[in-house]
Amino acid sequence: MDIWSGPLKDGSTVAVIINWSNAPGKKHINLDDMGFTSARIHDVRTGTDLGNKVNL
Repeated sequence: MDIWSGPLKDGSTVAVIINWSNAPGKKHINLDDMGFTSARIHDVRTGTDLGNKVNL
């Protein structure tokens, strides 16, 4: 699994988490470590909006 984050043009920040395996994976993400207090989660592969999360 890889994790990248960085700024967007509008000043917001994006984080991308990629599971390169075909099998489901679990990864604990500490939002504080990435500078986030909450996150809106979207599964790009399935197009599913998973909503806002506080702890991952």
